[in-house]
Amino acid sequence: PITGSAPVGYEGSELLVARLLTEAGAKVPYVGTACARSQWSETDREWLQARGCHVQYRASLEQDLAAMRDVRPDLAIGTTPLVQEAKQHAIPALYFTNLISARPLMGAAGAGSLVQVINAALANKHRFDELTEFFEGVGTEHAAGIWEDVPQDRPEFKKKYERQSKPAKAVEGAIGC
Repeated sequence: PITGSAPVGYEGSELLVARLLTEAGAKVPYVGTACARSQWSETDREWLQARGCHVQYRASLEQDLAAMRDVRPDLAIGTTPLVQEAKQHAIPALYFTNLISARPLMGAAGAGSLVQVINAALANKHRFDELTEFFEGVGTEHAAGIWEDVPQDRPEFKKKYERQSKPAKAVEGAIGC
């Protein structure tokens, strides 16, 4: 069995994975999917919601990140940016594509292999805590990297760049992911 909480997000089989994790004992408080709500996902959505899981269709990265911050899970499962954010907060994380959806999920062998991968990741929490302690005081965000002088945050440059890039995003049809 799995003892821990894990929000799940990606763009396809995450409702199935969330259901398998829940059946294996995990608490899954949130599932974000890039897919639209459809008749094909209704059974899983109803089942998950009956067990306290919020299912977010057409989820954006921002929604997935907000859910992770709100839940503070034992493990995060999702896209590369979500996994990176989780690791920055010392939360073990798994890439959905490489480690979850690439394996068989059906039958005893599929569910068993999923439990094995999840429990192995959960068992590494102490390593994240040790690394966080080791790197305490190292720069982050604008101060990340190696600098000769103390880096200065320059929000005015960020705002200028953001203003310049907004029209391009609208033209390209970006949806905020």
